[in-house]
Amino acid sequence: MGSLRAVSMILRQNGAPADAFSDLWQTLWPWIQFLEGYQDVLPEALITPRERGITTTVSISALRESPEAEELMLLSLVDICSILGGAWFHLVHADVTRYQAAGEVLLMLLECLRVSIAHPTWSRAAGDALVTGAGPGTAANLASLALIQLGMPTTRPYIFDNKRICALDNLIVFLGDASGIIDGDLKFDPAFREAMLTKGLVTLLTRLCRAGFEENLPVDTQEMFYEILLTYLHPYPCHRWTTEALQAGFLHTVFEAAKRLPESIDGVFDRLSSTTMLHSSLSQLRVSLDAIGNLETQVMDLKINYPQAYRHWDRFISVVQDRFTALDEYNAGNLKIPIACHNYECAEIFLKPNIKVCRGCNVAFYCSKPCQKADWRAGHRRFCATVAWGIKRSHPHHPQMSARDRSFLHTLLYHEFCTRRNEIAFKYIQFARKNPTKTPYMLYDFRGGPCNIVIASLEELDSGLTPEGVMEVMEREERILFSFMRSKDEGRGYTRLFPTFFADRDFMAGLRTVVAGIPSDTDKEDTLNEYCAAVVSLMHCTPASKPGTDERDIL
Repeated sequence: MGSLRAVSMILRQNGAPADAFSDLWQTLWPWIQFLEGYQDVLPEALITPRERGITTTVSISALRESPEAEELMLLSLVDICSILGGAWFHLVHADVTRYQAAGEVLLMLLECLRVSIAHPTWSRAAGDALVTGAGPGTAANLASLALIQLGMPTTRPYIFDNKRICALDNLIVFLGDASGIIDGDLKFDPAFREAMLTKGLVTLLTRLCRAGFEENLPVDTQEMFYEILLTYLHPYPCHRWTTEALQAGFLHTVFEAAKRLPESIDGVFDRLSSTTMLHSSLSQLRVSLDAIGNLETQVMDLKINYPQAYRHWDRFISVVQDRFTALDEYNAGNLKIPIACHNYECAEIFLKPNIKVCRGCNVAFYCSKPCQKADWRAGHRRFCATVAWGIKRSHPHHPQMSARDRSFLHTLLYHEFCTRRNEIAFKYIQFARKNPTKTPYMLYDFRGGPCNIVIASLEELDSGLTPEGVMEVMEREERILFSFMRSKDEGRGYTRLFPTFFADRDFMAGLRTVVAGIPSDTDKEDTLNEYCAAVVSLMHCTPASKPGTDERDIL
């Protein structure tokens, strides 16, 4: 054992000649396997788990410096990952804040893991071996191990030296690659990503970012932590991860970043604005704003000393205040959606307590089981399966919204529709005049904060931004057109589909009749506005409407 420790020390101090690495690997590898195979029976007086972890990691890390040795090592990548998993477990639990050697070796280990997972020879088997080696052998255990290390700077006295900062950077890069959070390429079982996120990854990253500001770390380190946090937040739906970040003090971090990293503030408030469409995120945002005791002072400081950041804030808070009004109305029960039965022979108007939703697509509503059966026979069977499949394909890894979040989102869209009908009618008129034979779609675009409503040709709709299979349904479905809602720029994963009941073929025929009556030389907005009332009446007066009602559900 003394010889193995001596070799490990020589390797750590770069004391071996380059041409000796291959021979060293062939000599050391059987010993490393022996130590792992008999770890339960070897007395700690001979070699402690921490020493074994250090010896193993230093040997593997140093020997990777030789291309010849690395080729030999890659033949045993699965076994190496299993042993590195055990070393990781022992080093983390050895308390790296007390043992400087353990901290240095942990950096080596994470470099090994980061390089290994990015290598073409990496396989799911190597990931499974790492999971098995790091504990009881479950993805949740490996996630817990990684988060223990990630949480050390915020849960105990911690010195942010260069090696620990590099170790944190390597850890975060490794976790991003392993979980597929950044690029969607999973290198582990999906359960690892879910376990890591449900166990508080976003909370720890937010706290780490705050710690970087509070400890006055170098600006490049602060920027690294901040950019990492935004990178992890960006690909995932706001209703889960942004809410968690807000609970951990994300707004404090944003204000600090606005002062210390002013160039990084672009887009952050727009990203936060996209969270205000959902009940959970908007409610947490209100709590987080109230928790900033000196908010007015912070805002005034931005206004005086950081005008660019203040402009972003001012735009953001104006959107938020409008959404808070909608939230209060919703919570008080004053903001409700009148829903029309999807069976056009019925078209009963009813409120949410009586709702029956198609379990296949979750976008068709009925007042009774007979109406659902009748609509199925009338053609919903063609619409249902394709759209349901497309929606599921568009969100393969995303957690589902809560019922309240979904309800508030629908209500918010209805609120936008009701308060902007004249604008929508005007845009439909403009579209129909320019495209008399084309079929339109409507887009609620929340990517920039305030909702921008777009009416455009279905032919120009980017199929990469729509759930798969939806285009086919839109082209052949004779009863309804569709609306979309977008909240981010990443494509179909952030595009949601809503049937627009008022915009059926009868609506389009009526719209074209109105447009045909507009003189061809009429281009002024004020003059065109005179025709908007007729188009607005088409939106909520359909042949199936019940007497005494003039509302049709748009969702």
